[in-house]
Amino acid sequence: MGIQDVLPDPDFATNRLIYFTFNRPVGYDPAAERITATTVLARARLDGLRLTEVKDLLVGEVMVGTGGSRILIDANRQLFVAVGALSEGDVQSAQRTDNIYGKVLRIGIDGHVPEDNPFARTQGARPEIWTYGHRDPLGLAIDPRSGRLVASEHGPQGGAELNELLPGRN
Repeated sequence: MGIQDVLPDPDFATNRLIYFTFNRPVGYDPAAERITATTVLARARLDGLRLTEVKDLLVGEVMVGTGGSRILIDANRQLFVAVGALSEGDVQSAQRTDNIYGKVLRIGIDGHVPEDNPFARTQGARPEIWTYGHRDPLGLAIDPRSGRLVASEHGPQGGAELNELLPGRN
């Protein structure tokens, strides 16, 4: 539970905006005897030591055992958000497009979904999905030479990975 990642806006010095992800507690699952939560991407303005104008830009599905996340802003001011798959053994959630878990998502800095996102017009899919099928993508970067988006993730049984992220790919 709690805060996942914090990223200042590229124009932070003038606009004081930050983006952050966190797991928001929602309820309690008596069968699992665990708190349920949702992963949230929010934007806020830093005013002294206070966050003001807090706005949820993206809210995931309510789950038991939500994973971690990372945030990246590209040169076109698009937000990429890597969200880990569920930690409770639900590896299939990463393979489905009806949730945000086990995915890298792309939205505009105001929360809009870009029309050219791979699943923007797919019935039943989360339109924010850029790539899917990730286990635990905890690193995001843009290769400065090629401009390619890459992610590092914890692989199963110690097999860490570095993946180039191609739109709509698993």
